[in-house]
Amino acid sequence: MNYLYASKYIYKVVRLILIATTLTYFLGCFWYFIVSTSADHVDTNTFFDNYSLEEYGNVRRLIICCYFALTTLATVGYGDFTPQSNIERILGILIMILGIALFSYIMGKTCGFEMTLTLILGNFNDVLSNYDKQMGIVDKSSDLQTWITSLTKFTNNQPLPRDLVQKIDEHFKFFWKNDRLSSLTPDDKYLQQMPKPLKHELVRYLFDDIFSLFRGFLLINEFRDSPFYYDLAFEFLPRKYDAGEYILKQGEAVHEVYLVKEGSVYIYFEYDGKKIGKYFGRGYFFGNYNIFRNLPAEFKYQSIKGAENNLITKVLAIPKSKLLKILSKYPDIFARMADNSKRNANSLRDIMVT
Repeated sequence: MNYLYASKYIYKVVRLILIATTLTYFLGCFWYFIVSTSADHVDTNTFFDNYSLEEYGNVRRLIICCYFALTTLATVGYGDFTPQSNIERILGILIMILGIALFSYIMGKTCGFEMTLTLILGNFNDVLSNYDKQMGIVDKSSDLQTWITSLTKFTNNQPLPRDLVQKIDEHFKFFWKNDRLSSLTPDDKYLQQMPKPLKHELVRYLFDDIFSLFRGFLLINEFRDSPFYYDLAFEFLPRKYDAGEYILKQGEAVHEVYLVKEGSVYIYFEYDGKKIGKYFGRGYFFGNYNIFRNLPAEFKYQSIKGAENNLITKVLAIPKSKLLKILSKYPDIFARMADNSKRNANSLRDIMVT
């Protein structure tokens, strides 16, 4: 839910209520002035006489007149209080016309037709959901909950542990929020209608900061015009790791390349009971050498609390199978990346032992 968007429309709805309340009060006072004055100057029955307003105190007179003004202004007209003289009927008509015009204008300006209809139906969350879709923010929470529930068939209908469900939920909330192409797929109808150069330019623009930050791995300066970057952009997977959490452990098979967008990673190995390692931050990448050489992790990679007190490390992961499949179409880039990965791995070893 986008709370800024919600607060904006809550303010507008409250403003609508205040406008309607203020208008009702002044129309009620005006109505009382007209009917009380006309009661002294006409011979026919009037609103003032018919409902014996002279017998009531000022507060009840105000309530009756404001009630009549609001029901007339809103064109509801319950019929329990009605105009009696021709002057009152003419004034009632004018109030109804004013009500139609005023509420149509306020509704149109404040909420728009869809917003108004949705508020009337009491389904305000649909408006927020529609806004999120327009902004490219995908919320599949209901689908996720259905999927989690379906897993109980493997646990004798026992629900998953609460902490496990929470971790799954947090993972996907982060994923959906940070997935830049959540509303854009290679089969998107608008994307398909674009010429290839324009499609590639659009995706390069959307990921220009990523391509530049990780140019040491992606080699954007050497192959900027290659369609490789268009293909690769659809494979970035947002990940987050809490401080102290291991991204990779020594000896584990490496199935992804990791690009550190935010936070810090401590890379180390243990020797004689001591940790020997170095800290790396934004812009660092790892896993590529292991994937290209099909080797397990040589060190431990741990998310840590960074210098800016970041409690999580945000990375973009590229699955091994996807990366190798794409690179198979671009042998020149594949060869350069493989060479670079070997040099980077050797440099890391040198850094770790110095």
